[in-house]
Amino acid sequence: MKLTSKETYFIPLERGVQTDPQLVGNKFYNLLQLNEKGFYVPFAYCLTTLVWRELQKELGLEGEIQEMVQLYEESKEQNLDLILGKGKELQRRIHSADFPSFLLPELEEALKELGTPMAIRSSAPCEDGEQMSFAGIYESWLHLKKMEEMKAKILMGFGALFSEKALQYHWQNREKGQPNFEMALILQKMISPKYQGILFTCHPKTMAPTMVLEIWEGGKEQNLVHLEVNKKTARVSALRASGKESPSLSKPLLGLLYHMGKEVEEVFQSPQDIEWAYRDGRIYLFQSRPVVKPPFQDQEILWTSANSQEALPEPVSPLTMDFFLPMIEKGRKEVFEFLEIEKDFQGQEYLKLFYGRPYFNIQYFNQFFHALGIPCEGAFQTLIFGDEEGDQLEEAFRFEIPTLNWRNCKALWEGFKLRWKGEEWLKKQYAHLESLYQRKMKRIPFENRELLAYIETWKPLVEKTLRFHVLGSALSGGYFLLLSTFLDFLKIPKKEKVLFSIMRNNEAILSAREGKDLLELVNLARSWKGVKEAILHYTYPKIEVILPRIPRGSFYLRRFSHYLNTYGHRGLMEADLSKPRRRENPGEIWSLLKTYLESSVDFPVKENSFFTNFVKRKLLLESYQNLGDLIFPWKRMILSHLVNSLQRFLPYRENFKDLALKQIFYIRKALLALEENFLREGRIQEKGDIFYLKMEELVQMVKSPKVSFLKEIQERKNNNRSFQTQKPPSIIIEKGKEVVEKRGKPKRKGLKGVIGNPGIAVGPAFCAQKLKDLQKLKGGEILVVRTADPAMTPYFPLIGALVTEVGGVLSHAVVVAREYGIPCITGIPALTERIRQGDYIMVDGNRGNLYLLE
Repeated sequence: MKLTSKETYFIPLERGVQTDPQLVGNKFYNLLQLNEKGFYVPFAYCLTTLVWRELQKELGLEGEIQEMVQLYEESKEQNLDLILGKGKELQRRIHSADFPSFLLPELEEALKELGTPMAIRSSAPCEDGEQMSFAGIYESWLHLKKMEEMKAKILMGFGALFSEKALQYHWQNREKGQPNFEMALILQKMISPKYQGILFTCHPKTMAPTMVLEIWEGGKEQNLVHLEVNKKTARVSALRASGKESPSLSKPLLGLLYHMGKEVEEVFQSPQDIEWAYRDGRIYLFQSRPVVKPPFQDQEILWTSANSQEALPEPVSPLTMDFFLPMIEKGRKEVFEFLEIEKDFQGQEYLKLFYGRPYFNIQYFNQFFHALGIPCEGAFQTLIFGDEEGDQLEEAFRFEIPTLNWRNCKALWEGFKLRWKGEEWLKKQYAHLESLYQRKMKRIPFENRELLAYIETWKPLVEKTLRFHVLGSALSGGYFLLLSTFLDFLKIPKKEKVLFSIMRNNEAILSAREGKDLLELVNLARSWKGVKEAILHYTYPKIEVILPRIPRGSFYLRRFSHYLNTYGHRGLMEADLSKPRRRENPGEIWSLLKTYLESSVDFPVKENSFFTNFVKRKLLLESYQNLGDLIFPWKRMILSHLVNSLQRFLPYRENFKDLALKQIFYIRKALLALEENFLREGRIQEKGDIFYLKMEELVQMVKSPKVSFLKEIQERKNNNRSFQTQKPPSIIIEKGKEVVEKRGKPKRKGLKGVIGNPGIAVGPAFCAQKLKDLQKLKGGEILVVRTADPAMTPYFPLIGALVTEVGGVLSHAVVVAREYGIPCITGIPALTERIRQGDYIMVDGNRGNLYLLE
């Protein structure tokens, strides 16, 4: 179809998609498509690129523009200054030019149809593309009413091609192709909306499948509401308001926006950035362009030390990272491929070292939950990582209880059966892995190749056990959130107290048994005077020589050996292969027993009711019975299912981890045997050097007797020493190559964190940096630490409360504190900078608040 003279310069919105995109630019062409698909688009005309070409000829700009293109092609750094200088001159000439006379009749006719006020927007052919968006580069002008004003803005719209912002944007993206200096302009009728805003159909920073909306009342952009919505479930996962008069939004409006976003994305078959306005029950669209993934230098990644640095608070050895990362990556990839989401995560890092310590990518895990259609990633983040802002579990995780009908009852029954089958399956898997572990506990070989083969035989077992540890974390965390939400729905009073009492008294958790066995050793020593005096006066190894000479000393030594054989595979920084275990250094346990005996704290222990008597709290059954009286039978059945599920799955997180540590203990023994051989051969200089190798280097040293890596080992040891002197932040923001530390402000008043275990305690702060510091505990102090290493947990019965800077509700130390009935708050930003040794503080575990008392 041939265009008329008028349509050559002015193309109306009704013209349709037969128009060439190079003539009208991407922005107007996208509006043509939306209008044709039935979306409401305010009436508009496009001032085509032919107008710009005519203006170029009149002003004689073609040669200078071509010179500018050549400067871009040469791509020399000094060319940018030349380009900016030429652009400034071109802009001046365009702005001062007379308005093209050939346009005036068509412009006047278009204005009669459009009416006022009117908006003028750019629509360049290179704009709003999949590679380059030019977002915020070219200008728009709103509320135009007078002809002279419009003529000036049209010239300024063409001149915007050569603004400093536009030319620099072209320069930054010159590798994507030759710059295109063409421009079309949109003349569009304005409406007075009740609400307006922008909508991204995916997260603009991470490209996660999260719909992001920013909404404000017409003309009040400073008072906006920011929402993030899971695209699969339509549930709000984040909600923030700024300004004093943020708009109150209705569910129907949010529903309209949600469905509009999905439909627009369907039209263009890619994530879209949409500008919209709402008026009289209709949503009008002003723009839709592809969401362009931000360049590397503009991407922000939020890294957290929580959870990872609970197990590895100090710089991790190179051999440990090289040993575990491949098996973690293998397991991750298999799971993601099974879930058919691997392609969404290609090229993204989820674990990285800063200051020699591991950090997790928070956005990566949020994106994972979104990919699964889980609307509660914020709550999981608090549960596992804690919350650097000190907030409680997000309100975003909420669901409505379905009506009681046959279909829902059937679905509920299927859920019950699935839980029972899952529990039986996990039991069998644990028993199977335990039996494999027992079979592999054989004599450590001596020859290098045999030792390496021995290590390789353990790898698949460790890998599988760690996968079940992750599965146990997911199941226990999921049921925790479901139960928490259901208690909210039932409006149960003192929900936190009930919830955490359900999580306590679980002797299926191995860490609970460990505490009981340790306190039995303490009470035995207290009841046998000779044994007590020996422990107080002699240190290891002399204590083990003295005890057999004392009445009942031999029996006590056997009980001690049983404890060491059962729990000796654990130790400080136990996930690091380079760190010694308790069985290698029994003196650590003897020092712990001495600290207990020197304290005045009483430790009552009774069979099968240790924890209940120790903290003097109600039995779980009593708490549960009180709940049951408040609700209807079918809701009680759901509650019973959730309670039982949480109790059954909670131990698997800790128990699979404990089993993995047993396996790692034997891998470490084999590595120490290899180290002895390398020392004899003179290929390493001192003990501990083997852990500064990488796995590939270790294999080379085993296969070739002449190979050594002394230089690399020394360099890594030096790096490790420098990392030891640095205090890492809890949160790191990585933007391209720039790393920004996010530390809390050192306020000294009320501090807020995540509730780990309810209860109130008052006492002096005991700030500990190392395990050895805990030997100075007297009893009743409030332990203040950055992160509580699992090796610290045997000291917990001595303390009045626990507060940590790093951790989540399912962290190992928090689980143990809960079993001892100790008030606990975790995830308090910059805690160790705010609280000093001896400060008198109050821990309010019921609300997650920490107060500094005068």
